[in-house]
Amino acid sequence: MAEKLLDDRSTITTRVMKSLSRLRAHGHGDILSVRRADGVAPIVVALADDCVGDVNARVTEVGGCANVIFAERDGFMVWSWDVDGLESIDTIDVHHDSTMGMLRIWLAQNPETVASFNVLASAAHAEELAYQF
Repeated sequence: MAEKLLDDRSTITTRVMKSLSRLRAHGHGDILSVRRADGVAPIVVALADDCVGDVNARVTEVGGCANVIFAERDGFMVWSWDVDGLESIDTIDVHHDSTMGMLRIWLAQNPETVASFNVLASAAHAEELAYQF
């Protein structure tokens, strides 16, 4: 099962990278808004079954801020993801075991309501996470 997931992630990551290259080559510009000081645009590819807490940890591993690309069957969405983002008045709590698919559905149903959210490991501990579209 783990090998299948790695194969799926590898295939999807390759598809995303090729799509980003095609978009840029066809004059759509750079859709990756998060850049480090050295000009690198860190990318974390997220699948629907990935836990939000795991994605948050992967963003932390690449420096705490990244372009999170949520891969769907017929395309992808790019979210700016900052683990140290500022909390807004429209903050919601998301449990770290929630899947990215669950988060995607909620965000699609509430597109204008949230500017940031907390990834909760437990009731006593929250990691701040901000995103923007």
